[in-house]
Amino acid sequence: MKNIKTIVLTFFISTFIFSVGTSQETSSLLKNTDICIEKRECQYRMERGYKLILCLKLEDKTIMTGQSNYFLTDFLNLSDSLKLQIVGKLLLFRGDTSIVCIPVSNYGYEGYENTCNPNPKSKKFPVQLDALYLINKLCFPHSASFYYCYPVLMDTITENEVTTENYLAIENIYEVYERWYDTVKRNGLIEKEFPFNIGRYVWFGGMKSKASEK
Repeated sequence: MKNIKTIVLTFFISTFIFSVGTSQETSSLLKNTDICIEKRECQYRMERGYKLILCLKLEDKTIMTGQSNYFLTDFLNLSDSLKLQIVGKLLLFRGDTSIVCIPVSNYGYEGYENTCNPNPKSKKFPVQLDALYLINKLCFPHSASFYYCYPVLMDTITENEVTTENYLAIENIYEVYERWYDTVKRNGLIEKEFPFNIGRYVWFGGMKSKASEK
């Protein structure tokens, strides 16, 4: 019985030390990290425009996203705290109607079949949607083929695509993202289920989110 108590106590102490060590490492990473979002001029084939670039400056290196894709591999293992710092900066691009240099395309990358049809008619999209799409990719990287294949919004009432000129529709979806951000920032944890396809405006071709709008 004494041996069992000793083992349990040792396990508890080890777990506590590991927890404190992990917390200190996370705090150190937050302290020594410089996050930036750069809006860069770019050209894709013959089209000129802009693209948002995520930038994370660590003590020994700098990691960045590309100008022609949505590969965020180096960012996916960041803590939720760091991801939410990036989200907060991306939401500042609300109202930026500059056109992105890369075209509307299926940036799902997961390879699931028959989940990204049909194709949207839109060919271009604005920086303010680029920002939201980056949030999707950063916080819900495995949901693209089911919830947000394309950087295009759809009106579920008219069943039409939301054009870049539809200011009110994009304002509406930004409000959804900002309410979510305020909630998870208080909790400190990002949920697993994609929460944004809940109202009138959703990502084109995406399923309705399981979460309901409050």
